[in-house]
Order: sequence, then C-alpha cells, then structure tokens
Amino acid sequence: MINLRKKYAILGLGISGISVLKFLIQNKITNQKILIADSKSFDKLEQETKDFLNIHKDKLILDLETKDFSSCLSADSLIISPSIPLDSSILINARAKNLEILSELDFAYNFIKNRENLIAITGTNGKSTITAWTAHITEGVACGNIGFPFCTAIAENQDNTETKYICEISSFQISHSNIFSPHIACLNNIQEDHINWHGSFEEYKNAKFKLFDTMQVDDYIVISEELTQKYSENLLNKKAQILRVIDHIEHFEPKDNKNYTYINNSKLYIFINNETVEICNLADIKLNGWHNIQNAMFALSCAYLAGIEPEIIKKRIASFSGLEHRIEFIREFKTKKFYNDSKATNPESSIIALKAFEGGVIWLAGGRDKNTDLTELCSWVKQKTTNTILFGEASERFEQALKNNNYNKIYKVENLEQALNKAIELEGEIVLLSPACASFDQFKNFEERGESMKKIVKDLS
Repeated sequence: MINLRKKYAILGLGISGISVLKFLIQNKITNQKILIADSKSFDKLEQETKDFLNIHKDKLILDLETKDFSSCLSADSLIISPSIPLDSSILINARAKNLEILSELDFAYNFIKNRENLIAITGTNGKSTITAWTAHITEGVACGNIGFPFCTAIAENQDNTETKYICEISSFQISHSNIFSPHIACLNNIQEDHINWHGSFEEYKNAKFKLFDTMQVDDYIVISEELTQKYSENLLNKKAQILRVIDHIEHFEPKDNKNYTYINNSKLYIFINNETVEICNLADIKLNGWHNIQNAMFALSCAYLAGIEPEIIKKRIASFSGLEHRIEFIREFKTKKFYNDSKATNPESSIIALKAFEGGVIWLAGGRDKNTDLTELCSWVKQKTTNTILFGEASERFEQALKNNNYNKIYKVENLEQALNKAIELEGEIVLLSPACASFDQFKNFEERGESMKKIVKDLS
C-alpha cells in the first residue's frame, strides 16, 4: 500500500535516479517533497534533467554539490545510485538509523504486477547481448543496465500484465538490492572486473551470486556448468531450480536427472524434467563467433523457461542481428576493415574480440584503467595482432605489460582519433577498437566512445 506521508530521498541523478524521480511524481506516490541529492552542480546535469527539475521544483528539495549526502538522513526511504560504494558514510549512517535503503531495482520491483514475467541477466561479458536476444525472442522489454531503467520499463507498461521484462543487472545493482526477485535469472560467466569498486574478486563474485538469494523453488537459475562446478559453494542453500548450460562441449549427452542446455551433432537441445526438447540448429545462429553461440544458448534457455515455443525460438534466434558496439563492422577503407567493440571494457571482452579474427589485427586499446590482470590478454595480442595503438590513462600500464611479454609493436597516441589515423598507416587488415578499459577518462560512456569511432571512420576519405 502506498504511504503518501513517506519522505523519499534520491541519491544520484543519473539515468536510474531520474527514472525513479519521474515515477514518484507521475504516479503521485507521495505528497511530501522529494529530496534530490547529487555531487554535481545544477549546471553539470543533463539538460533534460534540468528541465524536469525546473518544471517540478515545487515538489522537490535540491541538495546539489553535496559531499556526503547527509541531508538524505532526514528521509524515510533512500533510493540510491548503483555507483555509491557499499561502505560509504551515508549508507553506514542510514543503516544505523534503520532507514529504508532501496536500489532502483528494488523500488521498481514493488510495482511489478506479475513477477513470472521478470527475467534477470548478469555476468561479466555478454550480458547485454543475451538480454537483447532474449527480449527479441520473447518480444519482451530489454531494460536495466542495458540503458533503459527497469523503473521506466515498469512505468511504460503498467497497463499490460503480460509484458515480459528482460533486465540486465550489473554487480553494482545486485550489491545494493535486497528484495528484487526474478522468476528466471541467468549468470553466464564471471571474470575479473570492477575490482576497484568491490575491493576484491571474491566480493565481485559474491555479488553476482547474490542475485539468486531472493528466488523461490518454482524459479529457475540459468548458469554455465563451469560456474556450477567452480563455485558450487555459492549455490548452496539457493531455492531455485538450476538449468546448466554446457557451452564449451560440442557433443554432450545428459546422463543424470539434472537440467541442461547443450549441443549435440550441431543441434541445440534443452533437457529438462527428464525430457529432451530440440530447439534449433547451430546454423540458425547468424552472429559470428563461438561466444555468440554461447550467448544464444543462454538466451534460448531463458526464453524456453519463459514459455516460448521451440519453433518460435528457432525463428527468432535466426532473426537477431546483434547490438551496437559489440564487434560491430563499420566500413572498409583502404583495404582495412574497421570494427567497433567499444563495449569491451575489460580484458576478457577484448580477448573474445581478438579470438573472433584469424589475425592481422591492429588493436586499439586504452581508457580508464580497472587494474585488471593483463597476462592472458597480452598472450592473445601476441597471437592475433600486427600492431597495437594505445591511448588514454591506461596506456602506460598496458605498454609495460605488453613489453614484459616480449611484444613491442606498440604506438602511443593521445586520443581515439589519432589512434584511428595512425592505424591507416600500419600493417594489418583489421582495425579493432576493443579497449579493455572503461571509457570515463575521455568519454561519458562506452556508447559515446563507440559513436565517436563510427563518426571518425565514416568521415575518412
């Protein structure tokens, strides 16, 4: 039941914060003024956000350029940005006062009308593709960390109880969530990432598995068999049923009572409740690379569990054309083919991109360093590239790591435009932007970085 007297504070006016604010106001959730706190000044906010704040200023209390968000302790409920660290003083003090602390996911979950339509996708690499592919197959709404807030998706589909929500979830969002409970949850892989935020790989890994804590016995966890074996202790005491995806063996036959998605004789099958269901042929998957076969296996698993018939899955598996900024071909210019893989914000993603090519790659990398291990990445760079061009804050560490691995075909430049112009001069048929780093040193996000590359390449003449 809505409590109109409840006082809300929204910490952070990013994409999730503004979506919650709009929901609160447009649905008249409270008759109290809403406290808005952000470390930015008003001038630094997005223009659309500034316009919304001006229109509804009589309903708001603004605390901008705040250092510690302490003003929010006067509220009953704090709705927090996923970027705020778990050990921040505001959260410590809020817990001490027993204030309600909600993520945007938790807040929106309170308004979902049928949780059986909620599918959550997480993992280090590939989760955006799986999210979009699952949404394509189920004709659902791709939302969450993919760039369209869960709260906005709920707001726009409140009158349709049949809407399926395919929600991409980051480790930050999971860490802050305690009531968000999907009917189907997918975890495809875990690699070292976001260590600077979580503090250790162990904490990052635990955050991923925390997604399953709120699930019930009639729910399903879709997870790679490799993870069930490697991190079996993290699956103890989880109530949901498990569907294991065998995504690394091309000829598998179920031999026990467990549930599987697997490949055999170039066909994809689901074995569930001791019944085998043929879904599609490997040839139905039109996206290149073994990683996309793996992505398809997770997407079709979620879709089947969501009630989509195999013949429909087969048709829609084949009609999915992929996402921007994921090994995206841009154009050919002067015998070179240019690919935008700006979404590759960690070494494992860049390894996947490098593996997708036979060789002859001019690799463009760099950005804001996440201090991840570069050993395996350096090995693949040696195997696949003719030259490497580094730019951004991480360039010095990447250069040193490559040299330590006896690789010296390295050029350093200031920015992406210089890197692309330099690539035209060098030996190699494939120009691949796959940065292995965050974008925040020179760009707002990976999308802006990818769009910048595409514009530069399309303007080449």
